[in-house]
Amino acid sequence: MLVLVVDDEESLCELLAEVLAGDYKVIKAFNGKAAFELARERKPDIIISDVMMPHMSGVELLKALRENSETEHIPVILLSAAPLRAKVAEASAFLTKPFEIEVLEKVVAKVAQDKVEANEESPGAPLELPELSPASNNYWKPGNC
Repeated sequence: MLVLVVDDEESLCELLAEVLAGDYKVIKAFNGKAAFELARERKPDIIISDVMMPHMSGVELLKALRENSETEHIPVILLSAAPLRAKVAEASAFLTKPFEIEVLEKVVAKVAQDKVEANEESPGAPLELPELSPASNNYWKPGNC
C-alpha cells in the first residue's frame, strides 16, 4: 500500500515517513501543489497531509483531489495545529497537532483496512470513516460534531 505524506515542515514529514515505512511504501511531498501532482502521477492509496502549507493548503489539496476523477477516491487524513471541523467533511480523518504517533498509526491502519474492504465489496465504493477510540481527545472525524 502506497502512502503519500505531505508536510512543509520537512523534519516532521521525514519522521512520519520513517514511522510508516515499516508497514507501507511511503512517498513524500513538502507542499500541497507538489502533493497534488504526485498524487496524480503515483495514485497513492492514502494521503496524510498537513493543513497549513505554502503553495496549496491541505484543505485546498483535498478539494483539488475530490474535483479530479483520477484522485477523488483517495482517502485523506488531515493534520493541523488548528481545529478544522466544517472544511474537512470530505476528509477520511483529522488529527490535531500535536498527536501521538500511535494514534496516527491506528488511524492509518483503519483507513487502509476500510479501503481494502471497500474495494473487495465494491470497487469504487465510498469508504467507511474510521471508528477509533484514541487515548487523547485530539482525534476528530466527520460526524462526531
